[in-house]
Amino acid sequence: TFGQLTSEGTEGPPKDLLLRDLTRCTVSLLSPLHFLRCENLRDCKLLCGPVAGPVYLQDCIGCTLYVASRQLRIHRTYDTTLYEHTVAGPIIEDCDRLCFGPWALAYPGREEQVEEAGLGGTENAWREVKDFKWLRAQASPHWQVLPQEAWVR
Repeated sequence: TFGQLTSEGTEGPPKDLLLRDLTRCTVSLLSPLHFLRCENLRDCKLLCGPVAGPVYLQDCIGCTLYVASRQLRIHRTYDTTLYEHTVAGPIIEDCDRLCFGPWALAYPGREEQVEEAGLGGTENAWREVKDFKWLRAQASPHWQVLPQEAWVR
């Protein structure tokens, strides 16, 4: 479960991908995806190009993720930083100590992939986090926006 996984290129149709039970890994997914699910990741770094459909995170701890998708759903995830672009605001449930910043991953072919994924020209709702376990008027204590000086460019 230690190591590095890299995927590049745009050959073939977008894929569905499951990442499960990884520890201290760097995963670079710069080829088109249709769906991404991450389960039980520990201290991992995920660099991901645009995902045409949803991204699901479950039981992730101490991770940093860079992802753009139509929808982002996060369950039982802790101490994790997400740099993301999402059309609908991220949804969290049973999570704590999450930090959010905007997706700014740069690599050759990125803009074409954003268009192909149907995310081109969409508003980035990365700040519009919906905490399904915090239905009060005041802000949820389970997540925060990263200060702008901490954003990775």
